[in-house]
Amino acid sequence: HNVPNPGTPNFKSSPEKQKLSVGFMFSLTAKFQLEMFITGPEAAVGRNVFFTAASLVDDYKDTLVKHFRILQYSGDADPCVPYVGAARWIESLGLPITSHWRPWTAPGTMPVTGYVTEYNVTAESGLTFATVRDAGHMVPRDQPKNALAMVSDFIAGKL
Repeated sequence: HNVPNPGTPNFKSSPEKQKLSVGFMFSLTAKFQLEMFITGPEAAVGRNVFFTAASLVDDYKDTLVKHFRILQYSGDADPCVPYVGAARWIESLGLPITSHWRPWTAPGTMPVTGYVTEYNVTAESGLTFATVRDAGHMVPRDQPKNALAMVSDFIAGKL
């Protein structure tokens, strides 16, 4: 399996980058997973695959946000992992805000489906944080149509 390296020429506009961008929309939970995506399966040799990094702040700030479009989302009715915690974690990255907290609406839903803030967003990289109204920890299970609209709009650059 040949995983493309973001450091190679022409990677920024390649279909491989688009595939990896979608993969990074879902939160990475281990530095090992990041290394697997960037360097390939050889990163697993001699490694404890169950290792989880204490913090991914530097990985997001120094690597991911510079090379990928990332969607981080949270349900606004999640008592276990409230969106406020995700928002504070994102703020700790110290990224410039491209678009401040604003409402977004999925077709055929309430006037406001959730809210979105964009950080350091360009056509090829950046982080978008979105909330989904009346969803808990499992946004796609709780609000499947709205989750699909959110992801589709993100991929199309319209969120």
